[in-house]
Amino acid sequence: VKHLFARGGEHFAIGPLFLSLFVYFSLAICMPGLSIPMGSFVPSMMIGALCGRILGEALFKTGVAFADPGVFSMAGSAALLGGFTHMTIAIV
Repeated sequence: VKHLFARGGEHFAIGPLFLSLFVYFSLAICMPGLSIPMGSFVPSMMIGALCGRILGEALFKTGVAFADPGVFSMAGSAALLGGFTHMTIAIV
């Protein structure tokens, strides 16, 4: 998770990010049906961070990025978490 939010010289390929998003999303869908204690707070942050990083990397590779891909990752994480918990004021 720490590397998704990193800014600077480290960039990821989009393929492994999509694979991570698919695996984590499918696990986040299936796990709440089990009879074990599990929250959806951290998975929503991770899925948002992956979506934001994919968008940031795609914009960076096309040359139209106005911010580092790590910033897109942080914004995606906050946006999905805000939509999941309906706490837009508390996140800011």
